[in-house]
Amino acid sequence: MSYCLHPTCPSPSTPQGDHFCVHCGSRVRLGDRYAAVQPIGGGGSSRTFLATDQRRLTHNRCVIKEFEQQGDGEAFRYQIARIEPLFKHAQLPNVLAYFERDQHHYLVQDYIPGPNLGQELQASGAFGEDKIWTVLQEGLLLLKYLHSQRLIHRDVKPTNLIRRDGRFDLGYLTLVDFGSAKIATQSTLAKPGTMIGSAEYIAPEQLAGQVTFASDLYSLGTTCLHLLTGLSPFELFNFRDGSWLWRSVSGPITDDLAQILDRLVCRNLTERYASAEIALKDVLLHCPGSSSTLIIPASQPPLPLPDTQPPDLSWVCETTVTVEHPITRLALLPMGQMLTGDQQGAIALWQGTELERTWVGHAYSIAALAYSPATAMVASSGYDRTLKLWELDRPTPQVLLEQGELVTALAFTQESHLISAGRDRHLRLWDRHGKLLHIFEGHSAPVESLAVSPTAPVMVSGDADGNLRVWNLNLRICLRQLAKHGGSVSAIALIPSPDPEEPEQQTVVTGSWDMSIRLRHLNTGGLYHALSGHLLPIRTLALSADAQILATGSQDSTIKLWSVITGQLLATLTDHTAAIEAIAFHPDGRLISASQDRTLRLWRGH
Repeated sequence: MSYCLHPTCPSPSTPQGDHFCVHCGSRVRLGDRYAAVQPIGGGGSSRTFLATDQRRLTHNRCVIKEFEQQGDGEAFRYQIARIEPLFKHAQLPNVLAYFERDQHHYLVQDYIPGPNLGQELQASGAFGEDKIWTVLQEGLLLLKYLHSQRLIHRDVKPTNLIRRDGRFDLGYLTLVDFGSAKIATQSTLAKPGTMIGSAEYIAPEQLAGQVTFASDLYSLGTTCLHLLTGLSPFELFNFRDGSWLWRSVSGPITDDLAQILDRLVCRNLTERYASAEIALKDVLLHCPGSSSTLIIPASQPPLPLPDTQPPDLSWVCETTVTVEHPITRLALLPMGQMLTGDQQGAIALWQGTELERTWVGHAYSIAALAYSPATAMVASSGYDRTLKLWELDRPTPQVLLEQGELVTALAFTQESHLISAGRDRHLRLWDRHGKLLHIFEGHSAPVESLAVSPTAPVMVSGDADGNLRVWNLNLRICLRQLAKHGGSVSAIALIPSPDPEEPEQQTVVTGSWDMSIRLRHLNTGGLYHALSGHLLPIRTLALSADAQILATGSQDSTIKLWSVITGQLLATLTDHTAAIEAIAFHPDGRLISASQDRTLRLWRGH
């Protein structure tokens, strides 16, 4: 059986394999891939489900964590973008995907096989000193890593610590359930918030809504007291005089361990360990056979790209072509030819820097231009508010949309269908004959940019308010929103996954009027790089053929080249004297740029 995730479903159990719930009609799977099997936990505004990945035949178990959406959900998206890259760590559950549906957020994470420490306590009884030393070493190493990344877990307890594969060896303790985690900044640490966590394990200051890094240490300490004595922390504390009674009911332990536990659970912050690093040094000093290198976290999450660096090149402008009217859009053809659209509505075909022919496509400036290699079809839109579809060899266009809202972005799908995005806040899907197939609704502001994956049925769109939506083209639904930019999203590109078995594991690149560029994991929203350096809004961006170099063009008249792997700025091209309107990489590696200064330039790296 599968389990329907719709919050008001009257009978959630539904036959396995069904795509829709037989009781409420809701779609059962997340992204047509992840299906909940049964609830395994919950409380407050969240639920946890055991689930399966329907695309995997083996090792297909995973966990779905459901959260109620608070407000517009932007704070949660920002949190996911910040913390997801931290999970590329051997002892944290990897985040597989993120979805939004029915005013809820859904995180899909690895299933960690093995009992949690609460189950271990129930099955085998109170822990001996050797096991407590192990829990302390690994727990403090994990907290040291998380705190170094400014992340406070806020819910450390026995049931959130799992012995992977049932092993108690060093390196196998896994910390799970980050639904209460919080990114710590100066403002969030100083500002009181909501009390979150399990009451018997959380620190006094956390009960008052003000959490610190030391709060996680208190929770680890109370967890150890519970495991050591078999009694709940509430049973071990004297609320009359504020003292701990655990020593009178624990088995024999050394004074060194007792003193460390007492200091971890000090209710007074000034007497508690100030950091996981300080506590860990104390543990390693007194624990027999300890090691300071039990956990080696990944230094950064791997991008879905070859682990190589772009060559160290010096970029120079090798050709400058002066045009009569500023070029506003570029589209490259497979054989290296180029289509351009200008401010007077003219469309031109180029062979290198040689102009082959020109024709008038629109009455006013070209707003968007796209080419389909499979059908040799061209799509164009202009500020005359027309959308046209035509063949390159027969430039007599078919008008798809006339006197509507301005179409701001165009892209062709794998099936050679056309996607158009417009100021009416909608995206439209057209077949190759110009028949309207579907209208995608959801944006609350004019859509300004879009990109379609060449390897998966996925589309990303950005609007004037900085919002980003990820769509499944087969299901024709919005899968998720990504943390928003501070200004209009002006340009989007997708880096395909190198793994044919996981075509949706892509990286999305976005440029904005807030002058920033972001590289994120498409399925989770995890932030790889946040790039800055332009002095005015980003207008356009492009990726080299090998996806090693990202080029961005701005209203500040500069083009910047970045390493996709490291985020390092490689070069700044300054020959243009006005805003950059369009850029593209030629198949031979050269960069093509068009500017308001009425020039078309070709750049080459040497």
